[in-house]
Amino acid sequence: MSYRISGGSWPRVSKAVRDIPGSLQSATSNVPSGKALMYFGLFLATGVFFVFIAFTTFLPVMVLMPQKFAICFTLGCAFIMASFFALKGPKNQLAHMSSKEVLALAYYAVSYFPGGSAGLSSYLKSSVMRCFGW
Repeated sequence: MSYRISGGSWPRVSKAVRDIPGSLQSATSNVPSGKALMYFGLFLATGVFFVFIAFTTFLPVMVLMPQKFAICFTLGCAFIMASFFALKGPKNQLAHMSSKEVLALAYYAVSYFPGGSAGLSSYLKSSVMRCFGW
């Protein structure tokens, strides 16, 4: 029995091996670069710092200075989200955030609001209408 390597079915087999989901090429294409890891660490540390400051400094005096707590907490959350955008890339992160599984989780959480999703949507609509004076 002889095998013919040149031509024949060999190119199809090698292409099929390259396209296997667990192949080395697909595994290494998702590894972030050193620059992406540096930005991830920097944004994550900054976000954790702002959240820490919000809870340790401004939470005890939130009655007196609620805006300072809100600003620090919001900046911290924004920096933490930015760290994941830096790690995965904006396009991949947005695709992941809008995947079916994530949207299902959001719908599940919304369903526990009073009135469910219909109540929440009517509340948001009336809030927007009042905000713009309609």
